[in-house]
Amino acid sequence: MTVEEVDQFLKANERSLVTRLLELAKDACEKGVTRAHILNGNLDGVLPCEIFSDLGSGTMIYTSDYGGIRQMTTGDVPRVLGLMRPFFENGKLLPRTESQLLEKVDDYIVYEFDGGISACAALHKYPDGQGEIAAVAVDENFKHMGIGEKMVKFLCQAAKARNVKSVFILTTQAGDWFQSLGFKADSVESLPPERRAKWTPERNSKVFRK
Repeated sequence: MTVEEVDQFLKANERSLVTRLLELAKDACEKGVTRAHILNGNLDGVLPCEIFSDLGSGTMIYTSDYGGIRQMTTGDVPRVLGLMRPFFENGKLLPRTESQLLEKVDDYIVYEFDGGISACAALHKYPDGQGEIAAVAVDENFKHMGIGEKMVKFLCQAAKARNVKSVFILTTQAGDWFQSLGFKADSVESLPPERRAKWTPERNSKVFRK
């Protein structure tokens, strides 16, 4: 949880041992600690599991200096391609090249965590005012952290700020997940002409819109 998410949790829940621990962790972060961990000391091996594995075993409170969403840079492109590669191989994402990412670098955001890139996504705006959220990929080791949802919500807010009238996504495997985020099924005919021309019946991507 980020420090900001702790504030939201405290407002939504009654005082308890859990909220007191979160308050202490938040206080530590506000006084200069970059991350604080809340662990169950009754579990064997809980400390090394939390510190030395990507999955962890407790709750980590961290500041924005430790992790968060930022604009992708040209220097990030090799790491982002490495992150995307498993998604290319299993068919969840259309393959992209380094030159394609560099050409659209301003459209991409990344989630940087502890100095590494754990997720990426993009917002492409079309001349007719529609926006496409694309290339959503989260490292398998971090998928339990809700990063994908944070990235999509961030891009929806960015689309609104850019006066995008609606955003759509195309997916072959994640339709249920996007529907859980408020997207509704739509038709291929609703796509901008430039994007509709790239759609193929072989891949048969489904359209969802918000």
